[in-house]
This record gives sequence, C-alpha cells and structure tokens, in this order.
Amino acid sequence: MMLVKPEIFELHKVAGYESSRYALGGVRFERDATGQPVAVATDGRVMLAARWVETAADEYPADKTGLATELVPGFGCIVPIDACKKAVKLPPKRTNKAVLRNVLLDEPATNGAVPMAATDLEAVDRLEPAALEGRYPKWRDVYPRNDQAERTVSVKLGGRLLADLLQSVIKASGERDPKVVVTFNLDAERNQDGDRVLMAARAQRNPVFITAEANDTQLTGVIMPVAVDDNGKPIPSSWPLLPVWVPGPHEAEKPTEAEKPAKPTEPIDEPVTAEGQADKAKARRKARAAKLKADAAAKLADKGKAEAEKPTEPAKPSKADQKAAADDGEPEPAEPEPAAEPEPKPIPAEAATEPPAEAEPTLTATEAAAGLGVTQYEILASW
Repeated sequence: MMLVKPEIFELHKVAGYESSRYALGGVRFERDATGQPVAVATDGRVMLAARWVETAADEYPADKTGLATELVPGFGCIVPIDACKKAVKLPPKRTNKAVLRNVLLDEPATNGAVPMAATDLEAVDRLEPAALEGRYPKWRDVYPRNDQAERTVSVKLGGRLLADLLQSVIKASGERDPKVVVTFNLDAERNQDGDRVLMAARAQRNPVFITAEANDTQLTGVIMPVAVDDNGKPIPSSWPLLPVWVPGPHEAEKPTEAEKPAKPTEPIDEPVTAEGQADKAKARRKARAAKLKADAAAKLADKGKAEAEKPTEPAKPSKADQKAAADDGEPEPAEPEPAAEPEPKPIPAEAATEPPAEAEPTLTATEAAAGLGVTQYEILASW
C-alpha cells in the first residue's frame, strides 16, 4: 500500500484536463528506485513533481479498510483528475492520530482500477476510480542531471512573495495571461582571489527581476532572495544552494552503460570560504616552492651527469716514479711531444655573420638554494 498525504492530490491542478494526450489527464503515482513514493502531474507546458516521507505501513489500520498492505516494486498508476479532487476529502477532518490523515492507495489491486480508502476507526470512506491507460511521458528527462550543475542557477525566494508579485503584475497589465520575463543577475565567474564560483551560487544573493509588457504598459518587478536559511541563520556568501531535486528513475528506467553520460575529465572547483581561500593560497605557495626545488635538483643532476661522462686522461707519472724506474733499469718514459697546432682556416663570410652560441643557462639563487634543500620561505626570510 501507499500512504498519500491529501495535499499531494492537489497536483491535479497542473494536469492536462483538456489535453489531447489521454495519459496527462491525471496524477501519476509511482515508487522510485529507492522505494520512495513519488507523484507527478503535467499538461505538457508546466509540470510539478512531489516526494514525501511515508508513514510506516504497520501504523495504519489497513484491516479496517479491507485493502492490501503490500508494497509493489516499480509500482505506477495514473489517478484521474476528478478522482484526485474527491481523494482530497477522504481523510477525516478531526482525528488525534496523524496516521489517519493519509489516504491508503492499494498498490497490488491497481489493475484497471485504483482502490483508495481512509478511516477514522469507526467509518470507512472508499473510492475506486478507473485508472487512466496510456504511456506517460519520460518526465525525468526534463530535469538537469547531477553532472550538469554548472548549467543551473539556484535562487531561494519566498513562495508567497513571488506569487503576490506575479498576481500584481497580472492585474496591472490588464490582461488575463501576460507574458513575463525572469532575469537573474549573476556575480563574476571568479571571486577576488581568482577561485572559481559555481554557477548555482552566482545569483543566490542578487535581486531577481520580473518584467512584462502589455497594453502599452511596461512593468518591472524586483524580488530579493531569502537571506536566511530554514533555521533563521544568515546564509554565507559562499554557501551554494542545492540543485533542483531530481527524482531517481525506476530500476527498469536506469540508463545502460552505453547510455550513461561521460564523466567530466576536469573536476569542478568548489566555492571556498575565507579559511579555504587561505589554505588554497598556502597550498599554491608550497607547490611553487616544490617545483622550484625539483627543477633545480634536476638541473644539478644533469650537470653532474655531463661531467661524469667526460673522458679522463691517464695520470702522468711523478718524478719519484720516473727515478725509481731508472734505477731498476727500465727506460724512462718519454714525454709526448705537443701536437702541432693546426693553422687557422679562413672563416667564410657567411659563418662570420652567425651569432655566437648561447651560453649554458646558470641557476638563479632561488633555484640553487632549492637544489640544496632550502625552501623559498627560508630564502625570503633571509632577506
């Protein structure tokens, strides 16, 4: 069974009562991949989905209603609009038990009909409308995926303030359905420290503008975002709003490995607080010093390797060795005559204009110190 709050049936107001698509003429109830109850309604232009915390099934006196209490994985049915209007009035208006304020929907019995009931432990009100047939659209595809957070902007507004502002725009325009434009004012892509700011957090503290033009009248409304959280505490400037709630798909609707979107190759920079900015700056300085140290060590190693590969000349015997060899009767080795220096060849005119070869680069004081194990901070401190 599914325990449905009566206010969930109010989703019928956005269903397609006059839609040519038969399946849109009601509210679809289903269970997602985690078993949570979900309801959705749409007329093809607007859509509203809801998910709620379900009361434990063993707390509801289902035996009084005569309906089943089993849960059906992957359950789904479409309740017509007229039946939703009646289901809102099923629970008792006065009761001391909160669990009795729900409507019991019989999941196993929804085969052509949708049995629903509510009780106050004395009387039972039942409703069994015919379920709407037809293929419901893949409504989850409208929502952005979790890997598309960089393409969304989140602003927390007061629902009543927004409704009142829109109602005032409608009345002042003189039209029954004026077209309005919603404009979000975004902050810079990077903050003062050069750190990247998530798109969802770039408009959370800026005013939202609603404009309309009708009957030669121009209207511009402004509504400020909510500056405090649900507990009344101020929202920090770097606090990102949660992305739009996206209900999880059924197990049967989960994308295959081939259909899954490719993971982004570059990680998304998260917005940081003041402490996080200081940590990032410190990490950058450490990384810069480590790079200088590694480059200097590599240059010193290359220089030592080049010197080790130079051919070594045989050691010249000393005079004492030569005298000892003469006493033993060995002939004294003759010193090699110096080779005659070749005559300088004339330099061609083309070669004379060539620039001299570049000298081997020398290490800076910072690089040399890094090669000796001295960090950049110690060099700056010595200055």
